[in-house]
Amino acid sequence: SSTNYPSKINSNVKRALYDNLDNNDDLALQVDEGIVNYKQDGWKGNRIKEKQVKNAIRNALEEFDIDDEGEVERILKLAKNQNDY
Repeated sequence: SSTNYPSKINSNVKRALYDNLDNNDDLALQVDEGIVNYKQDGWKGNRIKEKQVKNAIRNALEEFDIDDEGEVERILKLAKNQNDY
């Protein structure tokens, strides 16, 4: 794509988050960090492990005053579609 990403948005996963979080690089990085820190092997399709990732996403969004369960679900779905997670 022709989008110019900030230098910190340096992976496909981060670009996907950035594109889906109103081009907010700080928020995208916060969400990415949360997912990376909390995801466990085989988390996709495992309800308990998915819940941990979902909580990490929720916490990251709340740090930016986004309290929206629909948004949490949307980003979780996006994360589940990323091969790099």
